[in-house]
Order: sequence, then C-alpha cells, then structure tokens
Amino acid sequence: MSGLLLAGCDTVSKTALNEALASETAAATEESFVAVNGSTQEAVECAAIFTRMRPDGRLEVSVNLRNPGDKPLRLKTDCVFKDAAGLWLKDETPARTIEVAEGAMETVRFAAPTPAARRYTVWVQAVR
Repeated sequence: MSGLLLAGCDTVSKTALNEALASETAAATEESFVAVNGSTQEAVECAAIFTRMRPDGRLEVSVNLRNPGDKPLRLKTDCVFKDAAGLWLKDETPARTIEVAEGAMETVRFAAPTPAARRYTVWVQAVR
C-alpha cells in the first residue's frame, strides 16, 4: 500500500472515502491518539491522523485537531515514535504548543527522527 494512510480517531466523519481508507490501513490502533486528561478529551477532537513515509524513509504523522468549543484552545502536542515492535525510540521530537481558534481545526505534523520508526502515539494536553 502506498500513499497516505488514515489512522482512526473516533470523531472522523464516516464518509465513504474515510471508511475505505480506514479499512485499508494497518496503522489504526487505539494508541495512535491520546488526550492526556479529561478536560482535554472534552475540549479537543482528533478529526483525522494521516501517515506517510518520507523519501528518506522516515515516518511522518499529520494530526488534524478540532476545537468544537466557543473559546480558543492552547494545546501542547507531542509524538512518541516506536519501532515495529512498539518499543519507544529514544530519539524524541520536540513538543509543540499550538493555538486553535474556537470552531477551527489545525494540523500538526511530526517527522520521526530515524527511519526505524513504524508506529507512534500522539499526545495532546490543554494548557493555560
């Protein structure tokens, strides 16, 4: 399978395209997206997660985060990359803080530090 893969988030709209992509991917796991605490779970939605292999062999993860609320959100985002067996790779990507306006969606991209990465977990936490 080549090209863009869609890994599951519970809030992805169930269009025929999304269902077809989700059924084709082996990357869909429960551990792909984690809202760190209850307030973050209520404040932000994971609209979609896309993965692709870069030309240099490194995994790239793009996460669409939606703010369904009526106030802007500040989110700390991080991605932990793992090898094929699910073991954490010690090389880390830097965490990022992003602003998501009320009712808006923002995309955050992470690139694995090494070509050994095959799995990932995206962590999101609301910050003040």
